[in-house]
Amino acid sequence: MTKKVVIIITEGISDEYFLKSFLDSRYETKKIKFKVYDGDAFANREISEEPIRNIIGNFILQIMNTEKFKPSDILAVLQLTDTDGCMIDNANIIIKVKQVPKTFYSLDNIIVNSLHQKNNIISRNQIKKRKTEKMVKLKKVCRYSYFYQIYYFSRNIELVFLNDLNPIKEDKSKNALRFSKKNKEQYPEIIKDNTPPLVSKTYEERYSESWSFIKEGVNSLHQYSTFALLLEYLDSLI
Repeated sequence: MTKKVVIIITEGISDEYFLKSFLDSRYETKKIKFKVYDGDAFANREISEEPIRNIIGNFILQIMNTEKFKPSDILAVLQLTDTDGCMIDNANIIIKVKQVPKTFYSLDNIIVNSLHQKNNIISRNQIKKRKTEKMVKLKKVCRYSYFYQIYYFSRNIELVFLNDLNPIKEDKSKNALRFSKKNKEQYPEIIKDNTPPLVSKTYEERYSESWSFIKEGVNSLHQYSTFALLLEYLDSLI
C-alpha cells in the first residue's frame, strides 16, 4: 500500500509550527509531510557552487531513506522560502554605522552597520536570487522527476503572520506555536490579504506572474506570500 504524500520543504521548524495545524485541518493529516532543511539552501555560501537542483534532489533522497518512502509514495515536492529582500537593488542596502545589529530590515531598505556587512548582504542576495530563479524555472526534481514548485513568504513568514520584519531567532518557534494555536480561524483571511495582486487566469500563469512581481522594486521586502497558490495546487491534487 502506497502512502501518497506531498513533501513540503521549509527553512526552519517555525514554518512548520505556523502552518501544520492549518494544513492538517484542511487536508488529511498523513497527506502532508513537512521536512525542515534547517537553513536557507539558497543562501548557504558553503554550498554555493553546488547546483541547487542537486542540493534539493539529494535532500529528497535523504527524506525517502529516513521515512522509508518508495518512489511511488511521493505525489509532489513543494518548497517554501523567505525572500529576505534578495531581489532588491544594491542601492537599497544602506549603511548606518551607529546601528547596533549588523543587519536590520525595513520595508524599503536593508540597513547594515558597515561596508563589510553591506558586501556580505550583496553577496548573499546574488547567490539567493540566482539559485531561487533556477528553482522557479524547474518543473521536476530528483531523479524520480517529482512535480516541484517553490512558494514564498516576503520578507519572511513572521512578517506575513506577525507583522514582524526583524524577528528574534530564539523566539521564532514559540511565537509560531502560540499564534497557530490562537489564530487558526484567521488564516484564510491572512493568506488572502497577503497574496500579490495577480491578474493571470490560469494557475501556471499566476505562478509565473507571482515571481515576476516579487522581483520588482523592493517588493521582496514587503508583506506578500504565495501560500494561496500552494493551497490551490494542493486542492487540485489531494
